[in-house]
Amino acid sequence: MDSKRVSAILISRSRLNLIARPDGIAQSPKLDSSLIVQTDLNTIWPNVSVKGRTVSEPMLTIGLPVYNGGSLLARAIDSLLGQSYTGFSLHISDNASTDETERICREAAARDRRIVYNRQSHNIGAVANFRYLLQNARTRYFMWAAHDDRWHPEFVAKNIALLEADPLAIASISQVAFVRDGEVIGLDSTYSLQGTVKNNLHRFWQKPTDCSRFYAIHKTQSLSNSMPNIPPFHAFDWLVVSLTLQHGHYLEVPEVLMWRSAPEPNRYFRQVARDNRGCFLFRLFPLLPITYYSISTLGVRNLPIRDIILLNFYYHKGYVMFVTREHPILFHSLRQIYRGLRWIYWKSGLKKVIGAREAPSES
Repeated sequence: MDSKRVSAILISRSRLNLIARPDGIAQSPKLDSSLIVQTDLNTIWPNVSVKGRTVSEPMLTIGLPVYNGGSLLARAIDSLLGQSYTGFSLHISDNASTDETERICREAAARDRRIVYNRQSHNIGAVANFRYLLQNARTRYFMWAAHDDRWHPEFVAKNIALLEADPLAIASISQVAFVRDGEVIGLDSTYSLQGTVKNNLHRFWQKPTDCSRFYAIHKTQSLSNSMPNIPPFHAFDWLVVSLTLQHGHYLEVPEVLMWRSAPEPNRYFRQVARDNRGCFLFRLFPLLPITYYSISTLGVRNLPIRDIILLNFYYHKGYVMFVTREHPILFHSLRQIYRGLRWIYWKSGLKKVIGAREAPSES
């Protein structure tokens, strides 16, 4: 991430006006036709029954961005191709991988004509690769898929059935389990969000955590309108989900149909240190950019400011503890200071003051 660019945008009001527009989407990278494996999509789809009618073209695009996916990539592709719902195309964008990713993708594309494989000529960055896949989707529904995740064969069918039955819904996902070393270690927060915009934003921000909702099946137009053309920053997926909540509800299939690879301990803080080398402020406060953009685009009255302040505090504390872990005296001194600050917050009445400001009546 270019921290200087983000710093400039944080103080640019004219840029802010751009990201608030639903059509503020970056242009797609140009395709190198020699690197594409694809086919005529209109000739290969089996008829699929949806709400009593038969459709012959895909309703869903699955976008799989990958960089050096290795052996887990083949497992993810097989899991997606094994869906009972077959009316989809699987678009893979290889971000100039240096391992066996290209071979795995080309072999898979040769086996199944639903796969469209594109290899970027150079690494365009993770967020840009996600955006590229979304911009090239032409179907009613779209979902991102991670190269190290797995899906139950009914994942797509059950989520699309929910979306087709609810005109107010813009996304649906099943319950999600996190797996490490072959064992489930916990579930992510994917409960449905079907209240007002304000209520849904409050409930989401209370526990955004690993944001599995980002990998839900979305209505393509709503998701496209919620993918701002701004430089990436930490927790960018939280911003995208927050913006989609302006357009409708999130539904949940009440059973585990998706398994995500649990992140390594301290992975996020290592990313913060790596991606913000040029900006000490964003290393020290990793959630500052998303806090700024969320408040600017969604408004203070629609957001749970108390929860956002606490998230900023805990991520700041987590990063500082991470970088001082090899200096025991400093580490333990800072830990005592943070405990004191936390006590002051909860005991001083500041919690009540902030809560009162963010809780006007629903109307």
